[in-house]
Amino acid sequence: MPHTKLLLWLVLGTFWLVGCGTTPELAFEPEPNTEIQLTEVVAQLPTVAPTAVLPTATPSLMPTNTAVSTTSTMTVTPIPTLTATPTRTPTPTVIPPPTAVALNPSIRPPTGELYFSWDSKTLPAHDPTPYDPAPKLYRAYVQEENGAFAWYITPVISQLFDWPRLAFSPDKSQIAVRILEDRNNDGEISDEIYYDRLSDDYNLFTYTLSNQSLERITENYPSFISWVGNDYVLVRESTSYSLVSVTDHSENQLLSDTPITDILSISTSPNGQWLAINLRSGEIKIIEVETNEVDHVLQTTGGEDTLLVWSPNSSYLSISHPSGALHVFNISSSQLRFLSNTNGSHFVDWAPNSQWLAINKGDQIEIFDVLSQESIVTHEKTVETLAWSPDSQHVAFVEKIDDNYKLFVLDISNLSLHFFVETPKIIHHLAWSPDSEMLAMSAFAYDRNRTKTLGVVNISSQSYQEIWIDSDSRRHLLGWSPDSQWLLIIEEEWEKIGYNYRTTISLLSLHRNNVDFLTILSASNTAMPSEFYWLPTASGNN
Repeated sequence: MPHTKLLLWLVLGTFWLVGCGTTPELAFEPEPNTEIQLTEVVAQLPTVAPTAVLPTATPSLMPTNTAVSTTSTMTVTPIPTLTATPTRTPTPTVIPPPTAVALNPSIRPPTGELYFSWDSKTLPAHDPTPYDPAPKLYRAYVQEENGAFAWYITPVISQLFDWPRLAFSPDKSQIAVRILEDRNNDGEISDEIYYDRLSDDYNLFTYTLSNQSLERITENYPSFISWVGNDYVLVRESTSYSLVSVTDHSENQLLSDTPITDILSISTSPNGQWLAINLRSGEIKIIEVETNEVDHVLQTTGGEDTLLVWSPNSSYLSISHPSGALHVFNISSSQLRFLSNTNGSHFVDWAPNSQWLAINKGDQIEIFDVLSQESIVTHEKTVETLAWSPDSQHVAFVEKIDDNYKLFVLDISNLSLHFFVETPKIIHHLAWSPDSEMLAMSAFAYDRNRTKTLGVVNISSQSYQEIWIDSDSRRHLLGWSPDSQWLLIIEEEWEKIGYNYRTTISLLSLHRNNVDFLTILSASNTAMPSEFYWLPTASGNN
């Protein structure tokens, strides 16, 4: 249990989708430090060799906010391809597969496929010293048998070590992941740091869903920064930043005449066409990816602690300076426009349609229309969290008033502000459904049980409902399914056994009707799953 708590941050920080379920009792007591092998979710299902098809849509995770009345204050050389380890045929193990469940005939079962990482080893009763996590990347999808449904889980990548960051390409066809290799050629792979000899290190690989191939694309052990479109990845090496092609593995160094210590940050445009580089000198250089040439130079708007954020359509770059100055640069017209000035930093959030820009100034929130270049609303409150709806028509935000937290939703069409719930718990996670009809929230209390509250706002009916109220477990909202019908939730439960605790971790998918659910996995005394990606289209592996 203590170790599971330490790993909780892994669940609350990454790309999230949706799910729910209950926590079935498990009748097994595996030996410590043995790996639990996942099996078929429905034992009678025929074994099918996974084969994937490129997903066609990008999963929607967490959107943003809404606004109120006009200016009103509201009361290289190619490297040989490595073949991924073939997925084993699941065999019966100590974990009984989740029981297939009959759902309400009026609802559809979860669709698409869910990817997540998980270390299934059983942890010792006390904090392991040391604990060497070795997670795997798993893929889960729902199968039907005789009118009942259950999640089917198979391993995808087994060569992971520690808790690597997994990053899907923008088109969701590939995964970038760093894999530890035997750099010192001692016949062992370890993350131990040696001072008298070379240590092992990580190289960057891509996993392609369509053909299940795992391919090394670097050989000089760089750090992964981000995808740049679907064709390149941005990496940091010891003396420079470079773009690496995922097809031929060639490398192009960025700003070769600039010391790496003078580069403070790099922001990639969503379409992969531009890189905005913030320099210590105060300059911001915008590089065109295909030519690797500087296309624009913005003077004196950058520097230490300057925040660069691209609009979703890659047409605008917002520049928030710690002095309080906020600018927006139009990439097509090369126009730099001053928007606002305060005594401190801005936090900005673009609407998905790239027209609206929400500016959080700490003691107020302002919505700015980039097309008309006008501020349309100012809300004079301390805003803790905000989230735009995927259709850009609403913005949800959490306001802190004394020791309470209030949830509001602003309708952009008429600038009306709607209040939904007030709680002493910290509302720390807002997640819009991809269809913009529902808003899920998660609240956390610093009480003895670390109580969690999950709730859902229905935008059309203007109603709020708490879901899965249970004081004996802690539930964490991860997000929505691509079809907006299911929530993804992770649950922790504790059982005292002598002087120790047994922790049960369950990954669950809950339908938005708050009744039907399917358990994805449930296991005792393991690390928590993390790095969740729910893709809208199954890759053809089922």
